[in-house]
Amino acid sequence: MNTLGFLMNLRYFYNLGKIMIIRYCLAFILMPLASIALNSRNSRPNVILIMADDMGYECLSCYGSTSYSTPNIDKLASKGVRFNHCYSQPLCTPSRVKIMTGKYNFRNYEGFGYLNPNEKTFGNLFKERNYATCIAGKWQLNGISGKDRKDGWDDHNRLKHFGFDEYCLWQFTHKVNEGDGRRKERYKNPYIERNGEVVDNRSGDYGPDLFCDFITDFIDQKRNEPFFIYYPMVLVHDPFVPTPGNLQWNNNHMQSKSDPRYFASMVSYTDKIVGKIIDKLRECHLEDNTLIIFTGDNGTNRRVYSKLGNQVIRGGKGTLTDAGTHVPLIASWTSVGVKAEVSDELITFADFYSTFSQLIGLDETNDGSSFLPIIKGDKYKSRDNIVIHYDPMWGSQNKNRGRFIRNQRFKLYQDNRFYDLIKDPLEENALDVSTLEAKIVEVYEQMKLRQKNLPKWN
Repeated sequence: MNTLGFLMNLRYFYNLGKIMIIRYCLAFILMPLASIALNSRNSRPNVILIMADDMGYECLSCYGSTSYSTPNIDKLASKGVRFNHCYSQPLCTPSRVKIMTGKYNFRNYEGFGYLNPNEKTFGNLFKERNYATCIAGKWQLNGISGKDRKDGWDDHNRLKHFGFDEYCLWQFTHKVNEGDGRRKERYKNPYIERNGEVVDNRSGDYGPDLFCDFITDFIDQKRNEPFFIYYPMVLVHDPFVPTPGNLQWNNNHMQSKSDPRYFASMVSYTDKIVGKIIDKLRECHLEDNTLIIFTGDNGTNRRVYSKLGNQVIRGGKGTLTDAGTHVPLIASWTSVGVKAEVSDELITFADFYSTFSQLIGLDETNDGSSFLPIIKGDKYKSRDNIVIHYDPMWGSQNKNRGRFIRNQRFKLYQDNRFYDLIKDPLEENALDVSTLEAKIVEVYEQMKLRQKNLPKWN
């Protein structure tokens, strides 16, 4: 090799070395930045809360239901945590007020179909952290229910006041039957209010599909910023009617009736919609950084009988029984949370507000406790028991008003009826405390003490 060739090779290797050094330096600098970016994203994850209407825990196959198949929700459970002991209020409005504000009903529940605008909701929490927010599905909290409408029932800014930028809702400022000859339904040909406009569908559209489309469009639009979506579904509330794809879908007679034989297809359609939302997240590469929570607002309709293994469960909506208050709760956050976990911790609807507050770095708890540590696999301080206070202030439902304290096994009502829910899940035989062993009497006395410390109520 001549001198010129040697010098050219030397220059080549010299330049190559500089390039490698620069690459290593860039990697050294950028890797921590990438880690910081990932941690920053995880500190502001997207959140989607899906709440089925009138769906008890016995309706999901991941809880052992043999009446229905819910593969998408089951898969969600396999990627996160399935809670065995989540308890709602027995009826829709009491549950909605509680889940949104994190307060026991005796603090801020004023009547059926109403949420006082002075209350702060979890929507407001997310707005404090500059999240994009939306709500779709069933509202029913403006004060339109009952004979006398509440002041501000027609306030179209109520949703923004509660922290939601966009909305697509049934029963916002209109009731089902307002005497104008047009029934404002939630299912086929629904009557929906969307961002200030009335969408009066008469071409065979299906309400749950419209709500789902609104949500997936919102995900598309907000994919580059953190978002919170609250989806209080209209499914699976009665009327029990055919869903799209059912042979009776175009049978107008069946669409005007309510037949429990269509309940199973409504559960299946709920699962289908959950699958569509997850597919959209995956399409937008957002699934890993999105906390998805699925629950139900109260027990199943009492006209519905479901099988949980070999046991037949009659829906208990509107009652304080286990079938009226025991609801599913599944939480999945694939990039951070634990996988295929089953939790026996006690959860109530007061806990969602606290959970979201902790998730986004705020410090507001109200009456609840955050279950975020359970989702993440961190240490969690277990409760001894929970309290459910129920006064629906709604016609015939008032006969079931009451209060109870319970743990995973035992339940004490305010009239001192005491049940073992493992041996007596239908609450048919109250226990005689004088015959019980000492450790069970200790549980009873502990519950009695908590009951005594609650606000007086007749």
